[in-house]
Amino acid sequence: KTNPDIRYNTFTENKVGVFCDFSSYPVITLNNFLNNELHIKLGKYQSADFENTTSSYLTQMQEMLTQQSKRLSPGEQKRKVYAGEVFAKKNYWDEKTRKEIDSVENVSTIYDGYDMKEVAYEGFGDHKYKIDVVALKPYLTELVKPK
Repeated sequence: KTNPDIRYNTFTENKVGVFCDFSSYPVITLNNFLNNELHIKLGKYQSADFENTTSSYLTQMQEMLTQQSKRLSPGEQKRKVYAGEVFAKKNYWDEKTRKEIDSVENVSTIYDGYDMKEVAYEGFGDHKYKIDVVALKPYLTELVKPK
């Protein structure tokens, strides 16, 4: 799990510009995305729904036991809540993508929870978990200049 800051890049003519998976929550902002097959792609393990219902609790319980914390009981431990969105606001998108952002919910150059709705994970029963979505608005109307 990582939360990188992705700024001041130009992603152009790639198969995939940025790939996020395994509950990575980067801040993707102030970049140019031009003529990529997919500008951003979320993987099968990019699910706040899963994190909020299982993984985070198990991880925090393990950390609590490892640290042998006696200050708070398990019910009092503060849990991280995942929003279900990957932040990709204030980027410059190619013309085709900008038109889609303004007119449709499922943008063809973004692969996220609109494309892969739910997944089940081996070892976690039959429950299905929603894949996150990419938040694109507001977007920039001029190219980002290199810093």
